[in-house]
Amino acid sequence: MEDKVELQGNLVEEFIVNEAPKLSMWIPSDLAGKVIGKKGIVILNLQRETKVDLINVLQAVGNSLWVPVVIIGKILPIIAAYNEISRMVLDEVDDVVLEFVVNYKKPFFIPPHRRLNVIKKISADTNVRIYFPDSPNHHGPKDSQQNQYNFAEPITLEGTCHNVQR
Repeated sequence: MEDKVELQGNLVEEFIVNEAPKLSMWIPSDLAGKVIGKKGIVILNLQRETKVDLINVLQAVGNSLWVPVVIIGKILPIIAAYNEISRMVLDEVDDVVLEFVVNYKKPFFIPPHRRLNVIKKISADTNVRIYFPDSPNHHGPKDSQQNQYNFAEPITLEGTCHNVQR
C-alpha cells in the first residue's frame, strides 16, 4: 500500500506547478494544544520531521468546537504530517480538502472531452467530492506561461484523507 501511495504521490507531483499543494483539515479545538505544543515546539518539530513547508493551526471560528489546520508542501510529506496530527488527536479528524494547481501545458491524464464522465466515476468510486476547473485558457490574460498558472484555479478533492490519497 505504501508503494502505491508513493507512486501516486510522485505522479501527481509531476503535474503540479507554481503553488505547493495545500491540505486543510479540522481537529477538535480542545486537542489543538497537543498539535501546537509549548511555544510551538511540537508543530515546528513536525514540520521539520515530515519536510512540509508549513503547518498552521488557525483560530477557532466563533464558539466552534473545531479548529482548522492547514498543511502546505509536497504530497507525500503532507500525508505524513496529516497521519501524525491525526494520531495526536486520536483520529478525531473531520474530512480534509486537498487543493493543487496542475500544469495544463503537460499532456494530462484526463482528456478534455471525457473529463466530466471520468471525474464523476472517480468521485463515486472513491467517495471524494472533486472540483476540476476548466483549463486556464478560459481565465485571465495569456501574456506568458507563468500568468496562465497564476490564473488557474486549483483542483479540489474533499473527503476522508484515506479516500483523497487514493
